[in-house]
Amino acid sequence: MEPEVFLEQKDVVPLIKALSKVLMQRNTASDRQGLLEAADIKPALIGNLRLESQPNILAQALVAEFKRYRVDSRDLDYHPMVRLLGFLCDFEEDYPSLSEQELSLFRRLFEQGQNNLQAFKEHSPIGKIEPPQNAQKIAKKTTRILFLAADPSDASRLRLGQELRDIRERLQLSALRDAFILETLTSVRPRDISQAFLDFKPNIVHFSGHGTEAGELCFENNLGEVQPVTPQALAALFELVSHEVNCVVMNACYSELQAQAIAKHISFVVGMNKAIGDQAAITFAVGFYKALCAGESPERAFQFARVELQLENIPEELTPVLHQKI
Repeated sequence: MEPEVFLEQKDVVPLIKALSKVLMQRNTASDRQGLLEAADIKPALIGNLRLESQPNILAQALVAEFKRYRVDSRDLDYHPMVRLLGFLCDFEEDYPSLSEQELSLFRRLFEQGQNNLQAFKEHSPIGKIEPPQNAQKIAKKTTRILFLAADPSDASRLRLGQELRDIRERLQLSALRDAFILETLTSVRPRDISQAFLDFKPNIVHFSGHGTEAGELCFENNLGEVQPVTPQALAALFELVSHEVNCVVMNACYSELQAQAIAKHISFVVGMNKAIGDQAAITFAVGFYKALCAGESPERAFQFARVELQLENIPEELTPVLHQKI
């Protein structure tokens, strides 16, 4: 498989310049390694890079690795450039130095890369996976998932990028992947929530971020700092969209009060009854969507997600709680 289809020569220099700006914000080797790992760049490729190099030198080396990479017939969903650019697109607000032209380049190359990977899969007997016979019966309608993330600058940092990446991977690997559409919104402000509901009309809403012991969810203000939202406020909003939304996942500490309030209007609501660790939150989300994408109900998906925590030897399986509309 020719690597050049992912990156044409005319895009090489602009991509290097844009990635240099990203790397300037990540000015230590450990920060750069963390970025690449969060974007799911494989350790073997990271090992080829001198992470302490000047941003423009490291960007050139990274693009050279992208150009050399050949898609593995055993892993037709993976190309490092597609993973990195997809990650940067999801968190573009974190890189204010990037121009709109550079962000558009990221989006175009990401979409082009996804299309190429899909084409490889369709023409590869190894990558072609036929859905089970009952899949067509299960996937009668498209389920729209809205992923909302907020990680205010004045709160402890969370691994929201990894959670989003892992959820997206679960959807892509599912035999029912065509039955799900994932929309993401990061650095969410309170006023963004209702706009996202009106624009996207989700069936499942997933929030990833911080919660307070008072049961408030922490969104962001215009400065990127914490702006809490009460359970009563979110419950009132979900009441307005209860005809479309049937499942809500509050993957944030102390979010059970939110879940209780929202469950007055929504059929299935997951919250956390105390603080939850980063790895536990990610593992729970992976288990939940793995089951949901296999055609399980939200209730069964919740049970599978709890078991996933036990299988990974993470002793927090009692932290997630499910509330159902009575």
